[in-house]
Amino acid sequence: MSAADSTAQVTKSKTNPRLFFVFTSADCNLSCTYCGATAEDLQMPHRPTYPVDDLAKFFESEDGEGITVVFYGGEPLTSIPFLRKVMDRYPKAQFILQSNVTLLHSLPTEYLLRLWSILVSIDGSEATTDGYRSKGLYKRVMDNVQDAIDRGYKGPLVARMTCSMKTDIAAEAIHLLRDAPVPFTAVYWQMDVGFDAPMNTRWGDFPGWMNNQYKPSLDRLRDFFVAELKEGRAPIIVPFLGVLNTVLGRSEINGLRCGVGVDTWSITTDGRLMICPVGFDEPWNCIGDIHTSTKSDLGRVDVAGACDKCSIRNVCGGRCLYVNKTAWWGDEGMDWICEGVRYLVKIMEDLVPDVKKMLEEGHLALEMALDDPALSDFSLEIIP
Repeated sequence: MSAADSTAQVTKSKTNPRLFFVFTSADCNLSCTYCGATAEDLQMPHRPTYPVDDLAKFFESEDGEGITVVFYGGEPLTSIPFLRKVMDRYPKAQFILQSNVTLLHSLPTEYLLRLWSILVSIDGSEATTDGYRSKGLYKRVMDNVQDAIDRGYKGPLVARMTCSMKTDIAAEAIHLLRDAPVPFTAVYWQMDVGFDAPMNTRWGDFPGWMNNQYKPSLDRLRDFFVAELKEGRAPIIVPFLGVLNTVLGRSEINGLRCGVGVDTWSITTDGRLMICPVGFDEPWNCIGDIHTSTKSDLGRVDVAGACDKCSIRNVCGGRCLYVNKTAWWGDEGMDWICEGVRYLVKIMEDLVPDVKKMLEEGHLALEMALDDPALSDFSLEIIP
């Protein structure tokens, strides 16, 4: 079956919607080199057009208990008044902010301190981040993160990196975990792949990059991870720990690792429901709206096609739903994207004997890292 034949299968099998990406804005105050999304591209109003009370019926909860809201955009902090209204209206919900944090200083402290986690868009070192995202951006991020800490924020600070053509993933992840002015609690990365056509339109030679840059960099990051473990530490490198949990038999896969279509859904500024927050302009991605549906109406969505026959499906969970459905890079491109996943799984499987021994010997930091909520509760891309 070709990549282009891959489909999302929607069923009424058991699902437990709990986490919702809520678009607070379609606007963004940055223009990153790898992002082509403007408010017009998102095909939704610039700001929410529905009253926050309308979410209660959909959530099946008047106070938000049992619900996790991820404030999303665009840049969610360009719409702080709406964000505050949601937090005021649903006092028992858990709140996550996914943001470039350049406007975080504008969020009043009482709301900052109610955030469960902050997912910070940053690509690594100052040179790399500024190169992709705009000059001076790295310093603005660090200043705002430090300000949040100074104001009393004590929750996780998760670096969400974009891995693109100039990225040395080991160097950038290690910098953010260890060497940044404000070290991050955890890191993970998304691949800048499958969003255009054909495969080498921007990349030039993606297979060459995969073999000559990405895989060797993963090896270096693994070596750093192992060295830290031997010192009694356990850096939270989300793809490493997430895969390790599975190959160690500590966790089972229940659909896509990010949770979309199983327990994670998205709400646009005009109240439409989407399976995935990325495929905003795709007809297959829109499945209703908050005015005519409740969360109990949502059926499970699974990727099909090539993923069904993959030998590591039980570890990977399935290729990104958007990439599966759009298949911009075709069969060859899909194979090369998945080659990076196969290599990640392999190098984690190779660590199993040593990791098992460390756990048996009472490696507390590793035990805690494997149970970290970043691996299960924040809708992070364990599979890059």
